[in-house]
Amino acid sequence: MLVGKYYNSGYEQSLITKSVPDTMILNNDGTYTSGLWGNGTYEIYHTFLETRIRLHYNDAGSSAGFESNIERFHLSEPRIMIFHDLVHCYRKYE
Repeated sequence: MLVGKYYNSGYEQSLITKSVPDTMILNNDGTYTSGLWGNGTYEIYHTFLETRIRLHYNDAGSSAGFESNIERFHLSEPRIMIFHDLVHCYRKYE
């Protein structure tokens, strides 16, 4: 199950977000909260090879979004990938 709390990991050298710790909470109703990404909605969908997530939020009064893949190796907790090469991701902890 992908609903739950995630912590920001590998953010120290991120090229995409501020280099600060963060927690993201994915709720059952398709909404999320995050210090970096704000409050918004999310969609989970599956392709033939992977599971993906789309975040929808407001940035400076305009609607914006971010899309990425969700990795899960064997039975490990899922990771929402932000910058794959630097292993910058949100790791589930609850």
